Amino acid sequence: MQCKKILIMIFISSFIYTQSEYEFLYRGNIYNGDVRSMAIGNTDMITSSSGLITSINPGKLSYLENSVEMNLSMVSNMERRSITILDNWGEFLADTDYVFNDHNYFFGSFGFNMQLPENFGIGISRKPYKSYNYTYEEEVRGERDCPDGFNCIKDPIIGYQIFQTEGLKYVNSIGFGYSAASPLSESRMMSLGLAFNLVESVNFEKSTYIDTLHNTFDLSFLDNFDNVEQISETTKDSAFVESVFSFEFPLSNVFILHLNLKNSNDNVKNESFKIGAEIIPSSKTLIAVQYQSKKDESNISKKKINLGFEYSPFKRMPLRAGLEFSDYEYGNISILTLGTGKSFEKIDFDFAFNFYTINYYMPSVFAENFLTFQDCSLGCDKVTENNLFISTSIKWRF
Repeated sequence: MQCKKILIMIFISSFIYTQSEYEFLYRGNIYNGDVRSMAIGNTDMITSSSGLITSINPGKLSYLENSVEMNLSMVSNMERRSITILDNWGEFLADTDYVFNDHNYFFGSFGFNMQLPENFGIGISRKPYKSYNYTYEEEVRGERDCPDGFNCIKDPIIGYQIFQTEGLKYVNSIGFGYSAASPLSESRMMSLGLAFNLVESVNFEKSTYIDTLHNTFDLSFLDNFDNVEQISETTKDSAFVESVFSFEFPLSNVFILHLNLKNSNDNVKNESFKIGAEIIPSSKTLIAVQYQSKKDESNISKKKINLGFEYSPFKRMPLRAGLEFSDYEYGNISILTLGTGKSFEKIDFDFAFNFYTINYYMPSVFAENFLTFQDCSLGCDKVTENNLFISTSIKWRF
């Protein structure tokens, strides 16, 4: 028994320190604009209408109505892992689940914007930038010999082996916008803006431990892991500053062009380019199209396309919907967005949700080659993720 505990401790120790670069990042748009834009296909650069746009499109601060917005968001991550087995009855290969994780993570945002004289505007915001929050639980089963005539489970659950990462990075932004008359549009002004984003440092904590279940029957039949200590490691993700430049130019009363450029002083490349178009065919309808190209740590450009619309019947709740298409390391992701809102004089309530599902192959979280795997054609888990992102906000216009 003591030997088994030592072996398990060695295994966990080697695991936790080889995973130094592992992070969980919600692959949807945890870094976005306000709740309204989240519902309209995550077209944050185009359709955000509060101070939360400061870090993305500061040019709009010059003409947006003064407001204060607060929102609360939840990410629900449902992860299912399966392995391939041989079905002896039907003599075919099949996937069987051995892990199912379902966890929720919460965070909030704040934004403020105000118009200044001479067509200037200012805004500040604080919102999540990156999430390291992730929890993985896998059953630990023991062995039990049952006497003749005694009904029992031969592989009872004696606990759960848990791997957990924690940490939430926030970005604090201040931005300024200026607008002027457009030579091509009578109803919309052209604008430009500049913002500075301070991305805070965060302590990225990783830990793994055995959560032992206490059974009512004789524990002498079971392996007891009560003396297995939690092993953890903490690393610091440094702070850095981003600069954002935005420009809007109406090509007509119904077609507005948007542009966004972002760079940072971080050692890791963090450059992005956004371009989008806002189409307003009528006073009740808005259509937004947005394209983004962003370089990752390996200087590889990743693409994202956002499409959304809003239809606002007179004195009724608006209908908002959209799609986001993104390419990621494990495959392309298509995100469905929906939402609505309601106004009461100077108070606005908005609600939105994003949903997507993705399938990919990767080694077990407790495998030695978890980070360094190159080929998953053999021996990898099939992972199915369902992610739901819900956000609601209240905005006061003054």
